[in-house]
Amino acid sequence: MFFARAGELRWIGLTAAATGLAYVAVASTNTPIVMALSRPWWDDPNVRSNGDEVYPGYQATDPSTPRVTPGEQTAMAELGARARPDEWAVNDRFDGTAWTYALTGIRTVAAHFDETSPPADAVLPANRFRNYSTDPAVRAAVRRLNIHWVILGKPSTDPGRPYQPGLTGLAGEPFLTAVYRNPDAVIYRLVP
Repeated sequence: MFFARAGELRWIGLTAAATGLAYVAVASTNTPIVMALSRPWWDDPNVRSNGDEVYPGYQATDPSTPRVTPGEQTAMAELGARARPDEWAVNDRFDGTAWTYALTGIRTVAAHFDETSPPADAVLPANRFRNYSTDPAVRAAVRRLNIHWVILGKPSTDPGRPYQPGLTGLAGEPFLTAVYRNPDAVIYRLVP
């Protein structure tokens, strides 16, 4: 009945049926014939070359260098023990602290270590957080996001990826108190 009324759009139903059956076959068996027929889907050289282009953005330049050091992981656990679940932390996009939420449940402003459209509330602290005492826009963002903490890990060793400008020179700032430090990371509490 569907095909009688579909007219020139019958191809949509046939395509859905064919790809649906192909999916069921691929998802339910590893027989050689199914693998041979499905190989163009997952063994496409264009997909591999695109993967080669995307992969470096999500991996350290030196594969032997982990994204999160053991010291950063310890600091993130410490932040998780100190911060309330509704409190956020400012962090650097390119050190290992982008993993704080995944490992502890504490939200960070820079929740991803890539640069694909960071939200304005992540860009502002990254560029101007060190001006907290004099910049009303930074203070407004801190209030809006309920930021109480700063966590900084080991600066990225990738070329051109030092700490973001708003997160340099924070040691000794009167609006921050260092509450935890190890060789790879530091946690500051924002002084109200």
